[in-house]
Amino acid sequence: MCNDKCKQLMNIYKNLNGDFTNEVKEVINKWKLNKWSKNEFLKLRQYYNDNLKNTANREQAVTLYCLLTHAFNNQIAFNSKYEYNTPSGASRQYFSKSLENKLNEYIKVIQNKNINFFDYDFISFPYDAFDNLETFYYVDPPYLITTGAYEKDYFCKWSNEYEYQLLNKLDELNHNGNKFALSNVLEHKGKENTILKHW
Repeated sequence: MCNDKCKQLMNIYKNLNGDFTNEVKEVINKWKLNKWSKNEFLKLRQYYNDNLKNTANREQAVTLYCLLTHAFNNQIAFNSKYEYNTPSGASRQYFSKSLENKLNEYIKVIQNKNINFFDYDFISFPYDAFDNLETFYYVDPPYLITTGAYEKDYFCKWSNEYEYQLLNKLDELNHNGNKFALSNVLEHKGKENTILKHW
């Protein structure tokens, strides 16, 4: 089971299969994307925002993946209008042969596994549907005291309140006999996550 609040990201995962790489290459060729194609990237980003930002279909998945591979630091970020707004990664990011090989290998791996993809936040996730002692939860929330691209993202403004709610949920899972692992940081660049330390 794989869950992430970003519906667009999960839509990519749901569409990864044997044809995905060829469709990516078709879009890249059609829009003339390469290592130096800043203007072409911006045109495709505008097309995505004008036509695909509110969809969850195959074209949305392929197009967004193409944008990610040519975006600054391969980041995924959206504004309050749900528009993809990461700048171009021209001169640095592009769909290289190495990246193509990695994508193909990744697709082979996940096609041989029985993975269901969900796009819940941690509050509305249907824990009861997986309520048995064999369920292991790996939790990787935004880190309260670090600054990442997600912090500027419209979909994920992490807060003290969310930190408390998540830790309470982990206490509840633990009380019910479930096992979990949590990724986080206690200290970072002079900041301290006192909530986590006290927990």
